[in-house]
Amino acid sequence: MERSSNGQKNDFHIEEYKALREEILQNDQSKNQIELLTFASCGLIYWFNISSRSNLSSLENLVLWFMPTFLIMVGYVWSRSYVERSKQIGKYINAIEHNMAENKLGWENFLQRERDLGGSVVSRPKKVIWLIVFAISLLLGLQFGFQIFPLSKN
Repeated sequence: MERSSNGQKNDFHIEEYKALREEILQNDQSKNQIELLTFASCGLIYWFNISSRSNLSSLENLVLWFMPTFLIMVGYVWSRSYVERSKQIGKYINAIEHNMAENKLGWENFLQRERDLGGSVVSRPKKVIWLIVFAISLLLGLQFGFQIFPLSKN
């Protein structure tokens, strides 16, 4: 007995849907790893800066105190690339769900309806955390990189 082309098309979309959902999960894991590595490396650089402060030239001091700010900017952009890719995948999954599901069931369709009603389903805490960490790192760089107010006088 031969399967109808519609059934084969549905099977294809279901497998594609599963693969894309898995890709979103992988993107989220990668984004979380980037965030962890960014913040951990900034912490290590700050620890090094504090522990070897008196042994550094003013140029080295300046570079090392602003390095975390640069790392945070790069980490944020890199992290956002995963978020944007996941959004693209979500839009495509939305199209698959819209095409296959009766009564527009499905998570991405639900999210789209929420957006259409003026609601926001995207939380902003991570953006706020990135912004706060960036601001703190910039202030630390300005404070200690230029040695405006040194911690100790040698």
